[in-house]
Amino acid sequence: MENINNEVDTILKSGYALMTDLLTQANNLSVTFSEESEENGNESITSRALKTSIVMLTFNSIEAFCNFMSQLVVQISISDESFSNKLTQTEIDFLLEQETYLDTRTGNLKINKNKYFSITDKLAIVPLLFAKIHGDSFRLDKGNEQWRSFIKYKEIRDNSTHIKFDIAKIAENLVITNDLNKQSPAYYIHVKELFFGIVSIREYIFTFNSIIMQYYTSQKLFLGVIDLFYWMVLLNLKKACAITDNEFSKLRTPPVNSKDKPIIS
Repeated sequence: MENINNEVDTILKSGYALMTDLLTQANNLSVTFSEESEENGNESITSRALKTSIVMLTFNSIEAFCNFMSQLVVQISISDESFSNKLTQTEIDFLLEQETYLDTRTGNLKINKNKYFSITDKLAIVPLLFAKIHGDSFRLDKGNEQWRSFIKYKEIRDNSTHIKFDIAKIAENLVITNDLNKQSPAYYIHVKELFFGIVSIREYIFTFNSIIMQYYTSQKLFLGVIDLFYWMVLLNLKKACAITDNEFSKLRTPPVNSKDKPIIS
């Protein structure tokens, strides 16, 4: 099945362009982090700044993916009459992070746009609703190692965004010095948790993209490019994050674009 109208096409292209921008930045930073780590170690002030930035950009990428896919699901549901499994208003409100209510003064429906949901809830529900409108089903596996890696990665992002002042912990590890490379860090990002957090994001997006590919095969080029960008980030981080050849060999290889093999197989 493939029925992409102008609105759906715009959402897809805009979403992929946004993710490409985020991942290009992350890729450039991963190269710089690899060089800095080799020269000064992965806990220098510059390395710490680069790790934080990579976390922010890669986590932003999955939030961007989830948000533009939410828009996509809604647009497909309301614009394509061939679908019998339409979204309910409650489901639309969830996807658009809004609340529709009846204004008892006027009798009109109104929308409150200030409704936000956890990224963990959205990661489970958005692909489920995409599958639903296509008459299919989906359940996110929250019991595997990749989900646990993602939850840890989310904690790292949260700690980087919302600094908690724990006086006991700070006093225990307090180092005050003019040498910023030896200053006590505000938070600690373990390099392997950085690496495997990005792996978990890549694999989630690949899983969702595989569902999309069942219905919109023309999008395989965009989906393949996104996957390749994550691969490049991981490849650049391999040495700096102390990833062994054996660990790296277990990662899914990037898509291939040739006459013999599809971009996503």
